[in-house]
Amino acid sequence: MQLVLRFANRESVNTIALHDEVIRARGDVWWGWFRKAHEPFPLRELQGLANELPVEVGLVNRDENAFYLAKCIEVELTDKAGTAIPSPDEAGTPHYYSDAYLPAWFRLADITAIHLDTFTAKFGGIPEGDPTLFLVHSAAAGPETSLPDAPPRALEPRGQSILHISDLHFGEFHGFPAEPSPGAATLQSILTDFLAGRKDLSIGGVVASGDFVSKGNANNFPSAESFLHSIIVACKLDLGYLIVVPGNHDIWLQGTDHFDRDYRVENPYRMFLRSLYGQDVKEIEGLSSFQTSTGWVVTFLGLNSARARSEASKEYGYVGPDRYGPWLDRLTRANGGRSASELISDHRLNVVVLHHHLLPAGLVSRPAESRPVSLTLDAGAIVADLQDSGVHVALHGHEHLPFVGTTGRMRRHSGNRWDGPERWLTVLGSGSTGANVSQLSPEEPLNAFSVYTPLKASLRVQVFTFNTARPPDTFLDVELPL
Repeated sequence: MQLVLRFANRESVNTIALHDEVIRARGDVWWGWFRKAHEPFPLRELQGLANELPVEVGLVNRDENAFYLAKCIEVELTDKAGTAIPSPDEAGTPHYYSDAYLPAWFRLADITAIHLDTFTAKFGGIPEGDPTLFLVHSAAAGPETSLPDAPPRALEPRGQSILHISDLHFGEFHGFPAEPSPGAATLQSILTDFLAGRKDLSIGGVVASGDFVSKGNANNFPSAESFLHSIIVACKLDLGYLIVVPGNHDIWLQGTDHFDRDYRVENPYRMFLRSLYGQDVKEIEGLSSFQTSTGWVVTFLGLNSARARSEASKEYGYVGPDRYGPWLDRLTRANGGRSASELISDHRLNVVVLHHHLLPAGLVSRPAESRPVSLTLDAGAIVADLQDSGVHVALHGHEHLPFVGTTGRMRRHSGNRWDGPERWLTVLGSGSTGANVSQLSPEEPLNAFSVYTPLKASLRVQVFTFNTARPPDTFLDVELPL
């Protein structure tokens, strides 16, 4: 058995260089495993590995597509799975985490940069998914993964349209009463009454693009869960037709030290998912698919953009090719070699959902002294890769302002040859469905939700605005060509 460990550089920390520095001075170095709080601990397998030393270990930095081969000559862990222990030798550990308590330590005799092809030959492929430690039982099988191999099966038709809600902000920033009062309805009653009264709308799926609570207050997740269940019931659907992704208020990074060492900041959102769906969700990202009553197959890829890589980037959105890349590979296989235009001809629509915006929704971005203008740091790469993978539409929230736009990227190849997009990417931003007026944009200081309906050759986009005293009314109704 072999082992692959995934790592990333943080701000001024060059992980490999600092470990190499210790190796040059002492002949070996202790490498600590920054296990995520929700990540399984394979105690028996690691104990078995310790009995097979020395063994080859793969080290992977997916952010930089950098691959290394190391020789592990000692493993230190306790008999109790996951118990954090100090480094066996502080002086033999890079200074930036020599005082850390971690669940496993590996003494490495050397670290050598290798080519992707060499890494793949030795370990059977690049590790995929959420974990930071991957077992490799054989090169033929490759690193273990929790990602499914097969594309999702399309659920049976229920309706013809997609309901998009976002930025509910239960808690401090929620703008609706918990109980109805004269002239002030609850958010739940406003939406359920609207859905009951619009017999012309038949909802076949619901997208909720993050910020279910305010400022990471997990006490408000039950209110968000109750609200989502009521919407699903009002649409005559079950939870398989609900697509959710986290926002920056759901995975709250402000005021947290070393948030990237164990990703404990994700636990409240993961507990919310467990309660919402009634089962553990190993991967926050994921593919799902359903059929509309009019014959369209709509496939959704939900992404986690509330994923900072450093202290300096906490305010920004980020997904990362290591997270969305394997899912896009599976989507591409599901496309069966068909281009984006050919998929439309076959009545297949691919939609990506994330919280942070790929394009600014506001006409003017106004930075505040206390925080920068938020954006998705890897938006350019995401847009280009979505186009290459046959994605037609991207849905987002975050900016509390309805938005309809298109974008596209040209790719540079050898020399001065550039390739244009086979098809532009449609970007649809939801306004905030639940925030109070202090959190809304002055460009449109009303709450909003959207309904998207695939038609024969177009996508109908309907945006409805409302507030506590004003029922939903049509803000936008337009058909975008497909």
